[in-house]
Amino acid sequence: MLDFMQDALDVIHAGRLLFRYVFRPLTPVDEAPRPYFHPLCTRSGVTVTEFQPPDHRWHHGLSFTIPDLNGVNFWGGPTDVPEQGYVMLANHGRVEHVAWIDNDGEGSFAHRLAWLDHDGAHMMDETRHIAAVMLDETAWQLDFSTRLTNTTDHTLVFKAWQAGYGGLFWRAMPSFERRWLSSGDVPIMGGRAPRLFYSGEHASVVLEDRPNNPGFPNAWFSRGDSEGYTGACFGLFYQSPYLLSAGESVALTYRLHILDHPLLPHDSADITRSEAGS
Repeated sequence: MLDFMQDALDVIHAGRLLFRYVFRPLTPVDEAPRPYFHPLCTRSGVTVTEFQPPDHRWHHGLSFTIPDLNGVNFWGGPTDVPEQGYVMLANHGRVEHVAWIDNDGEGSFAHRLAWLDHDGAHMMDETRHIAAVMLDETAWQLDFSTRLTNTTDHTLVFKAWQAGYGGLFWRAMPSFERRWLSSGDVPIMGGRAPRLFYSGEHASVVLEDRPNNPGFPNAWFSRGDSEGYTGACFGLFYQSPYLLSAGESVALTYRLHILDHPLLPHDSADITRSEAGS
């Protein structure tokens, strides 16, 4: 069920909140306002996202964002300036809700958005589809798909800065202490695999890159609690910029599995089999 409010909507199943999607954020300009998911919850109500944590107040639960789009900061906070480090600049963009385009009344919806630079100039159009799919009594999946269209007369360059973050970013609760790639490779940071697993004592989240995405499987940006915070990005432009020509579009699809129980690496194959063909 979808419960619409003035600035947000709740997706509810069996009387419990799965997530709140804030489509008209009231966050400060220097946090690069953009739609976000928070809280994002398991079926039993365990929250798996953090919002505006003290260490990085521009981390907004789960959100789609770009640190550097032709010099415009859609990530929030300071900008990584070559040979100067992180500097707070007045270069923050914003992503604005334009209109709803689909609503089935159950667990899926879609809308149009506009990416605007710090002066309000239009850089990209976006069409975003979101769906919540129940898997069983303890698990559900969040499907996130987007089409980004360059509305300028020049190439747009998606950059992740030196640290490598950007794209669909999940700021996790620090309780997710274990993580591994579906490939089994280490190190995890920069590793390429279809899936990245995070597990805690009471819940697990599986992030899944989808085969239709450019560069699949992409390199992951991934941090654990011992690395300052816990969180991950789907790394379309982790290792090198992504270029989008004037008038062109790129389509991206991502999936999160949100589970009401912990996982261990040997459990990964069970999830893969249960989701085969989906």
